[in-house]
Amino acid sequence: MKKYLNSLLLPAIVIATTLSAYAQPGNPNGEPDEPPVPIDDYIPHFIVLAVVIAAFWFYKQSQKKKKPRRSEY
Repeated sequence: MKKYLNSLLLPAIVIATTLSAYAQPGNPNGEPDEPPVPIDDYIPHFIVLAVVIAAFWFYKQSQKKKKPRRSEY
């Protein structure tokens, strides 16, 4: 029974999300919506954040390699 319920869960989620994913109509007076916010201003911040995260990850990986294992005591 549990296997049967799991196989029905994914189609139910897909149907529920597709029914609620219809776009709303635009402005009735024909004026364009607000202009989108440009992401160009934040690209340097994202690059710096990615470098910091990568450096932290590599530092943690190098610390794991230097740590002696119990069999090496």
